[in-house]
Amino acid sequence: MALKSATYELGERKDRDIQQERDRTELMRLGKVPVLKRSYGFMSILGFTTTILVTWEGVLMLVLPGGNQLTLSSGGPGGMIYMYLFAWIGAWCTFASLCELASMAPISAGQYFWVSMLAPPSAQRFLSYMTGWMTVLGWQALVASTAYISGTLIQAVVVLTIPSYEPHNWHGTLIVFAVLCWGMLINTSARKLLPVLEGPILCVHILGFFGVLVPLVVLSSHRASSDVWGAFENAGGWPTEGLSTMIGLLMSIFLFTGVDGAIHMSEEIKNASVVVPRSIMTSMALNGALGFAILLAAVYALGNIDDVLGSPTGLAGYSFLDILSTGVGSVGGAAAMGAVIIFMQIFGNVADMAAASRMLWAFSRDKAVPGWSFFVQLDKRTSLPIRCIIFSIIVSALLSLINIGSSTAFNDVVALVTSGYYTSYLMATALLLYRRLTGSINVRGPNDSPEEPVNNVGRRLVWGPWRIPGALGVVINAFSCIYLIVALFWSFWPSELPVTAENMNYNVLLIGTVVLVAVVYYLIRGRKEYTGPVVEINYSS
Repeated sequence: MALKSATYELGERKDRDIQQERDRTELMRLGKVPVLKRSYGFMSILGFTTTILVTWEGVLMLVLPGGNQLTLSSGGPGGMIYMYLFAWIGAWCTFASLCELASMAPISAGQYFWVSMLAPPSAQRFLSYMTGWMTVLGWQALVASTAYISGTLIQAVVVLTIPSYEPHNWHGTLIVFAVLCWGMLINTSARKLLPVLEGPILCVHILGFFGVLVPLVVLSSHRASSDVWGAFENAGGWPTEGLSTMIGLLMSIFLFTGVDGAIHMSEEIKNASVVVPRSIMTSMALNGALGFAILLAAVYALGNIDDVLGSPTGLAGYSFLDILSTGVGSVGGAAAMGAVIIFMQIFGNVADMAAASRMLWAFSRDKAVPGWSFFVQLDKRTSLPIRCIIFSIIVSALLSLINIGSSTAFNDVVALVTSGYYTSYLMATALLLYRRLTGSINVRGPNDSPEEPVNNVGRRLVWGPWRIPGALGVVINAFSCIYLIVALFWSFWPSELPVTAENMNYNVLLIGTVVLVAVVYYLIRGRKEYTGPVVEINYSS
């Protein structure tokens, strides 16, 4: 018996060593020296991506009436359902396309690396540079957004349970600071817990779904189907209900943003070229289904829309708590459901922080940001980009100060996330479609050397082990590009008419400022230092 056990352990250790060597070789083929520790397997990274998405929780907070009341007033119940389905299908196609690239080049750099390897030589450097800036921007904004949502949701639960409490924006900002400090603790001092916790958090995500869905379905009164599927609202003053419904698309888009966090953790994932695509697509299917189910349950239990829009907790930004309270007939029950969502949002922020810091570190490694030599340094004891983690926290803390002056202004950060991400997604997906149609990507042959440098600037392009074959791949890539263009177009629209300083969508100003800073830095210094992803391997030796 002891001999069998020893033989099994020896075989297991041998398989682990083989996989480690395979991961190491795969990254070196892309021109990078492995320096990060691979501690994530399939289940832990599935929990990681699911935690970032938190789609069913987001449905309650963002698609149902919140502080900006965007989706409920722009589209109504019918608009919410159809826009959610459109966003789910579009996001599925988008991330299926990105998964093909993640399988070809599983690297923390993600989109800007892929743009560099796919773009024509004349445009390779500038396009990849701008894509990297958009990706960094999107991730920094997402950390700030999820921290803000977590902090203000805690404030909303207090409003629900203690009617005498008068909420102030600065209260929510202080809670946001506490959420960010918790994220820093888990990502640094308790770093070993992060991969371990992702599995249990995934369980909480699924069990919490049933804990909210079942009481909502069983205990609440229900609207007629004609008042759900065929009910559209146009409270924003737009000329048509169709236009109003499209304005409400932004929140559904936001629900499926950020699952590429697994991509930016690639250099810490075992068998990343296979595990990353599988975890992302599984997470998209799971989160999309759970989100759609909770959306249907909630809109059927919605009650009078005018009453919901004027609910007391709407002042704190989350009148969905009133829907839960009315539906289950218990303030305590609604508060307990809210606590589950708070838990998931806080740990979602922890995962966002991890992915954002890896993205910033990877971009610094390629000398593309000011102060890159500072950010690229890893902690000697933990091999983690601690400086990038701290920087992400500082940025989020500074952005959260906007909430003290205006919560409406801070809501523009949501649109900023969408614009930053989707610009980088579109650039990578469009170039993948171009290369696919021109037949530039080869299938790896049995005689190909595992050490041959591929999928980098000037190198041969080779499909990874996960891809969508034939015409189906072309259709999915093409639909992804169409969806991303639509999403970007509507992300710049205001929520209602007439447009005032209070309801103006300042996303175009924020994006324009970042693009201007990036271009100026590129012209002054960036073009001298950034030549595309740095090749750290001397292939001739």
